[in-house]
Amino acid sequence: MTVQGVHNCYRNGRCVGPNLCDCNPGWSGQRCIDALCSNVNNCSDHGFCIRPDICTCASSFTGENCSLCIPLHWGNNCDPCPSCRNGECNINTGTCDCFGAQWTGSFCDICSETFYGPDCLPLLTVLNIIPNQGLDRGGNDVHVWGHNFPQSDTYKCKFDTDVVNGVWVASIHVVCSAPKHAEGIVSLEISPDGIEFSNNKVKYLYYATCPPSSCGRDVSPPRGQCLFGSCSCNLPWTGENCTIELLAPEIIAPPPQTINESAMYDFQLQLARGSLPVTWSLIDHPGNMIIDERTGRLLWSNVIGRLLAYTVIVEATNVVGKHSIEWTINVPVSYSVNLVSLDPDGILPRPMQIEIFGAVEFSDLIPPRPVPIKLM
Repeated sequence: MTVQGVHNCYRNGRCVGPNLCDCNPGWSGQRCIDALCSNVNNCSDHGFCIRPDICTCASSFTGENCSLCIPLHWGNNCDPCPSCRNGECNINTGTCDCFGAQWTGSFCDICSETFYGPDCLPLLTVLNIIPNQGLDRGGNDVHVWGHNFPQSDTYKCKFDTDVVNGVWVASIHVVCSAPKHAEGIVSLEISPDGIEFSNNKVKYLYYATCPPSSCGRDVSPPRGQCLFGSCSCNLPWTGENCTIELLAPEIIAPPPQTINESAMYDFQLQLARGSLPVTWSLIDHPGNMIIDERTGRLLWSNVIGRLLAYTVIVEATNVVGKHSIEWTINVPVSYSVNLVSLDPDGILPRPMQIEIFGAVEFSDLIPPRPVPIKLM
């Protein structure tokens, strides 16, 4: 008998007939080269059987029968774990179990509420103050809210450089009495012992008290009101004490104007009255006319003559009102056209080039120049 066709059964069996093998236990196939891993669950479908009951596992799998995940992998498919910054991967859920209550987030890289700083520590932290402003004479209570305020009978509140006593109410609440201070914005800090103050500073605004009868409050109707130590004026009043009246603009209307064709039109509009700043705008105008919105200067280049006068409408606006004017500008036509003949003439059988014979005559005031001609 010969087994040359099956390579002598690859030494994994014995020849029992021409090219016929009887495989040893753990081997199968015509040539006895297929290893069997039935005792190791056929490598759990996560690897390859290379010798009887010996598996080579696929990537991410390990164990005798390839049923386990390599480190930092989880689940039935041994998916990669997230990169947990301050925690470890839960191999059952694939999420990060954070080290301690101070860490949170998908990667345990965010401080939980009431924990602060790069190490997420329970630091004394001020979040808000109510009210955040008061009169320069002081004396009002300021409620400080935050986290991790230790209980103490020696709380201090520091408004800029002025230190006053504070009262602990709860781990999130301390009450301070605002001292007298010049108007302006100051930083507010608190401390349970008067030595180490909160590292985050919140702002408190001191505003000046308005004198009696200021801001035109006694006038009917009132010209303004006192807000945060200064006057907030009602239009049309302005000024430090609401004593200056703002005036709506009134434009001096120009008379009807006549200009030569092709001349540069340059005209400065003027106000009869009106408080600055004033914004100028063109409402109706020839196509290429422009206006300086700050000064009211009008410019018009390449003026074209026509039989009808041009209409111009300009508006001036400020914070209390607006005013518009209308006037006309005549631009006489400076030339005439005399058509002599066309060659060819009459109705054309198809589009073709024609020659136009005629003359353009200019007035004595206008030098000859290229001009547009409309054939009708």
